[in-house]
Amino acid sequence: LGYTCGLLSVLGSHFLQNKQFGGFHFHGYEFLVLSCFLCAGLMIRKDAHSRNPLTVMATVFGLLYGPFLLQFLVLVLHLPAESILPLTSKATTDNQGLALVLWTIATVKFTDAGALLVGRTFGKTPFAPTISPKKTWEGVAGGIVVSILVAMLIRVGFANSFPAAFTVWEAALVAAPLAIGGVIGDLVESVFKRETGLKDSGATIPGIGGIFDLTDSLLFTAPLAYTLLAWALS
Repeated sequence: LGYTCGLLSVLGSHFLQNKQFGGFHFHGYEFLVLSCFLCAGLMIRKDAHSRNPLTVMATVFGLLYGPFLLQFLVLVLHLPAESILPLTSKATTDNQGLALVLWTIATVKFTDAGALLVGRTFGKTPFAPTISPKKTWEGVAGGIVVSILVAMLIRVGFANSFPAAFTVWEAALVAAPLAIGGVIGDLVESVFKRETGLKDSGATIPGIGGIFDLTDSLLFTAPLAYTLLAWALS
């Protein structure tokens, strides 16, 4: 149920975005609402003293932590089509939406890279010693600065790929909170792993760990990116 509804929610956000069915305006997240009702039905149908309520709650949390947050990157893909003049071709808006998604990913992930490099070189002051002992204030500050610089460089280097309303200075303004959100997302994932006694969230990606080890910072920043980019394009 979790896998099916999660997949439908992400795909629905893309293929059914702003579609109308008999007067109903579809957004894409309706599958998540439906899945929560289905999970609630399963929980009250089973014996309340069994482990079923715990597994159902885990499924609901998984849907919110994974597909619900992830779908905001899909919504970013559609932002230019909703924000710029109707005369712009669909091909142009699709390319601009893809550029914004890739810009968001690069901005967030370069926070991780910058924090690692600066932290190893200059890091002395622990940032969150009980959660992630290797993180330092110097590394976090360096990661934020690197993220802002990369965000501006990408906007300048690929100027024709972005909506004109998204200026270089707006790129810098949006990048700063995204970088901070990426750090928070990374720490939250570290808390989850500590609570479960795991070093990595999985072994899917050699040298990195599981999928959540790679996407933890992106999941937390996806809704923030959608909100800030919608503001920048308005």
